[in-house]
Amino acid sequence: MNTSNFKTVSLSCLFLSLSACNSAVMKEDVKPKSAIDEEVEKALSQSDYRLYATSGRRIVYPGIVSEKFNKVMEQCGRKFMADTGDVIRSEQQKMDRKQKLAYMALFNKRMIVNCFNKID
Repeated sequence: MNTSNFKTVSLSCLFLSLSACNSAVMKEDVKPKSAIDEEVEKALSQSDYRLYATSGRRIVYPGIVSEKFNKVMEQCGRKFMADTGDVIRSEQQKMDRKQKLAYMALFNKRMIVNCFNKID
């Protein structure tokens, strides 16, 4: 193989390698929407700015500092997540509640921004 052909083949291989890497990076950048993203979008489309609250004896907005609870209740409203009360009877209920609280915290942190920025 002469030098000219070798350079052409080498450059072609390099170009193909780089374009394959580039398409792999592009595919990784496009992430599917999470359940939280979808729920936030659905709520916003219905002008529903309510945040999740626990259904126990003391109402808590997971993910929100307690100093903002009154403002959240007045401006955003609340919706209760089922099975988030303070009575836990089994280890499974404890684990389920922990997962729900984590979900609620993420949802609330995303929704509070929209609630406080809404224009009535």
